[in-house]
Amino acid sequence: MDATANDIPPSAKFTVEGFPTIKLIKAETNEVVEYEGDRTEESFVEFIEKHSYHKLKPLKKAAKEAEAEEEEESAESTKEETKETKKTTESKKKDEKKEEEAEEEDDVERDEL
Repeated sequence: MDATANDIPPSAKFTVEGFPTIKLIKAETNEVVEYEGDRTEESFVEFIEKHSYHKLKPLKKAAKEAEAEEEEESAESTKEETKETKKTTESKKKDEKKEEEAEEEDDVERDEL
């Protein structure tokens, strides 16, 4: 919460004395834990893993998993597009063959006349 833009309710179990202030309110107990570590991703992740009830995946791992999933979906989409292209190509070849056969039949009929 941005305490510069929002009032902290009087019923809150904590106060904000300086900025930035980072506090974690635990899910199961509502215990307030104040963050006093470095302002780095690694420190935040370590703090959350240590104090949170619900465990989180590290951001880099989650990002890699999301990227892998996106690549997999893209590959599937490409496979489907390739299948459709093959079907279209095969259909065109069949149509061309039918046209050639029809032309040959026309040529034979003309020769017979």
